[in-house]
Amino acid sequence: MAMFEPKMNPDYSHVNSDNFDLFLSPNVGQLKDIFKLIRQRSASCEICVTLNDQPTNDFSALVKNAEDFKNGIKDELLTVHTIPGSAYHRCLPDETIDIGTCSLMLHFLSQYVVLENALMFVPGMMVSNEERTQIRGLAAKDLKNFIKSRSTEMKKGAIFFVNIPTDPLVLHEMCSSTFYQLYQRNVISKEELRNTFVPTNNARTETDVKTAFVEIGKDNGAELLHFTHRRVKMYQNSK
Repeated sequence: MAMFEPKMNPDYSHVNSDNFDLFLSPNVGQLKDIFKLIRQRSASCEICVTLNDQPTNDFSALVKNAEDFKNGIKDELLTVHTIPGSAYHRCLPDETIDIGTCSLMLHFLSQYVVLENALMFVPGMMVSNEERTQIRGLAAKDLKNFIKSRSTEMKKGAIFFVNIPTDPLVLHEMCSSTFYQLYQRNVISKEELRNTFVPTNNARTETDVKTAFVEIGKDNGAELLHFTHRRVKMYQNSK
């Protein structure tokens, strides 16, 4: 990174607005730690932080916490912005990102998929081959769109840290099973069962991620530098 140019640190995520400075990536740490590293190299460069989320979500708490966070940092060269819109599309101008993170987004699908019997997608549990193919195909397309969009926004040599939740399949299995039992007991109708779906795919594998980079990464100037499995505590307030 050039030392005296503005530093753009975007976070693409369904941000928990009650815990703004929660974590960005297990490899990066909290925002304040990123600021310390940048300030060690330069006391005069501008730092611009952007937060992305869907426009239908409530930004009010996020904006307030972000402003409080900015005041707590006490850095006159720090600005914080929010960007409404899907991160599966372009959100920023070309070549503006120095450091990027995606903490809690890529397990969400860009579209709803109607499942006949399940509340959440769990491979091999209450989903047909057609439903499984549809969800996995959409998840693969979403990941490629994310890579294409970010590679356009990233400067040459920029680094992006991405977290993809893959573990809570047992929880999804419990939720889907419980929801289906409500239908069996006539608590909810078949229509309500079919029209209710949490659009996530927590079954993405290491092969799925690497395949996306093999298929489109080189053509878009993006390279997968490192892949690791880690256990991460979500929504842990360190205060």
